[in-house]
Amino acid sequence: MPKFMHSYIENITDVKGDVYCGYRVIALYNRNNENDFEFVRENMINELRLHRHDYLKLYGGEKRLTYITEALSPPKRKTRRHGVAPIEKWFTFLDMGHIAATLLNRVIVKLTKHEIGAGASQTF
Repeated sequence: MPKFMHSYIENITDVKGDVYCGYRVIALYNRNNENDFEFVRENMINELRLHRHDYLKLYGGEKRLTYITEALSPPKRKTRRHGVAPIEKWFTFLDMGHIAATLLNRVIVKLTKHEIGAGASQTF
């Protein structure tokens, strides 16, 4: 987080730092419980299904929409415990930020340090 922004931030909450952390942030905000991250993914899949025509245009076709829908689907479990999700199941802000913003009916901003390899700040 750039230092000049620190005075504008009212609160910071850390969620569990696992591969579900992006979904956990949304669950904490929307459901007040970061452990409801699977419910968030279900809602995101339902959003894609309900507004399929709109998302086909947004993502440029069937191939990309299918990729994102499959990424939102939970990985197949070998046990009842939550294991490490494969990288293709991670919350990616560029692909999923718009869906999350639509569900929350809020603007979502991802702030990153301005460093090589850190990515760019994004808004949905």
